[in-house]
Amino acid sequence: MNTTRLWVKKTAAALAALALASSVVGCGSSGGSSTGSLSTVDSSAQESAEKKTVVVGLGVLEEMVQRISGDGVDVISLAAPGLEAHDLELSPDQVAAVGIADLVVYLGEGFQPSLEEALKRRKGPSVDVLKAVELREVPEGEEIAHEEEAGHEEEAGHEEEAGHEEEVHDPHFWLDPTQLAKASEAVSAELVKLGATTPGLAEWSAELASLDADLAKGLKTCERRDLVTAHTAFGYLASRYSLTQYGVVGVTPDAEPNAQRIRDLTKLISETGATTVFTEELVSARVAETLAREAKVKTVVLSPIETFTEEDLAAKRTYDVKMRDNLQALRTALSCT
Repeated sequence: MNTTRLWVKKTAAALAALALASSVVGCGSSGGSSTGSLSTVDSSAQESAEKKTVVVGLGVLEEMVQRISGDGVDVISLAAPGLEAHDLELSPDQVAAVGIADLVVYLGEGFQPSLEEALKRRKGPSVDVLKAVELREVPEGEEIAHEEEAGHEEEAGHEEEAGHEEEVHDPHFWLDPTQLAKASEAVSAELVKLGATTPGLAEWSAELASLDADLAKGLKTCERRDLVTAHTAFGYLASRYSLTQYGVVGVTPDAEPNAQRIRDLTKLISETGATTVFTEELVSARVAETLAREAKVKTVVLSPIETFTEEDLAAKRTYDVKMRDNLQALRTALSCT
């Protein structure tokens, strides 16, 4: 069966179970006799009522919650396989799920605006995992937006001088396994508050620590340390392992670079001896491929692991597997020994 269709069926079933569990709890708390009402409910609905339901908006957060919570939690992902995470738009059923879930785990700061809008109407607990990690501020010049006229650039310069420049944070913290471990601990604490258990936290944390050690070892001795990427999603990875990232565009992947940026990167590639422009599986590679042709280098996929593709799910490729694929791609491109 097509994995997107399977995701739709599983998500629809999870949403239905969540709605039914909510109605069971409602019956139990009403003024009438709750025992009679519960005895007529299917046992699977009772089991769903006993489990905690967590809604997430990102594939890597889905895996994280599943790994740390085990079978005691039902996880509902709002993002279909292969959906670019920034493009998430919620259906009415998904908005309702956000409202009645036991916990919502999400990225704030405008990463998924439709989810944050739905959270404004929610009364239950939620965890913005960006508040649990050491956020990386996007350096000046890294946040490349649309082509700007000279007047707009001057205006932006005046705003910066006046102290009006808005601080921009990089949301892609999970590309540093140590930061993902911190987020996992914060979510685990919230689940415990709800009465759930997190039996998988220790194993998950140990796996992240092992991955971090292998990344550090694998990227320690490389001939080159400069990354040219489709968009600046890899700042946490670069910072953790002493690399330098140069994005064709900034943290927003659908922005368009200006012509000067392309010229600058072409020159950078020539000066550093870079062999690769890194593209992504869910974002158009058109501009990156144009840059690669101009600079006479190749393109290779480096995954930001925002969501999992249909191929990932079919092959059961986890966060750990995809990060190790990234490691191999980096070691080849950077000539690591």
